[in-house]
Amino acid sequence: MRLQLAILFALALTAQLVNAAWHGFELVEDGLQFMSAGTLALLILRLNRVHGQRRKALILQVLDELGQPLTIFHGYISMLSDGTLSSLNGHVDVLNRECQRMRQITRTLVETIRQDA
Repeated sequence: MRLQLAILFALALTAQLVNAAWHGFELVEDGLQFMSAGTLALLILRLNRVHGQRRKALILQVLDELGQPLTIFHGYISMLSDGTLSSLNGHVDVLNRECQRMRQITRTLVETIRQDA
């Protein structure tokens, strides 16, 4: 993204310099156009950075939210394997709720990614 932006900025700058050489350089008008192009380039870079930070925060939140139901599943599996729990009778509802919770988290993640695309 930064390379593409740099290339586009260089092309715009070159076009502006050619235009200024052809028609004569006007300090105020051409200077303002150069500043506008630079400001636009910086804004695009900033938006790209913010988008990356937002995406990272979303991924961390999803991992945290998925970790809770996975911890519950792991706890039940551990209790079944060490004999603390002999069957899932009475515990199926808890596991079912956590499974539903994980499905909702993944649906929310998919919807969020689709909105960003």
